[in-house]
Amino acid sequence: MALGSNVGDREAHLAHARARLGALPHTRWLKSSRVEETAPLGPVPQGPYLNQMALLETELEPAELLAHLQAIERGLKVMDTTAISLCMDNHLPIHVFELAPGNVRSVVSGESEHVDRQVI
Repeated sequence: MALGSNVGDREAHLAHARARLGALPHTRWLKSSRVEETAPLGPVPQGPYLNQMALLETELEPAELLAHLQAIERGLKVMDTTAISLCMDNHLPIHVFELAPGNVRSVVSGESEHVDRQVI
């Protein structure tokens, strides 16, 4: 697994990613590389990256692992990995939306205009 950040508190972002990866269900952290600072590539001016590699062993199916990784990347703080796993196991979509009047009813009824994004 490749980890990297070049925005904000880069160390904190990597630490958060490591913690979330370490909490994945049916997954074991085997080892990781040291954190390295690297220059950005491409013509767009941007700050340097902090990068790290992690070796994980998992029993998760590829699609399920991808859903967990996308949730980590998007910083979803609305549910834990067990809830994500239960949704995956039962083929239930995960929708993220603003808790505003009428939005819950809209999402439950299948209207998509109030949904920010469908995660899985």
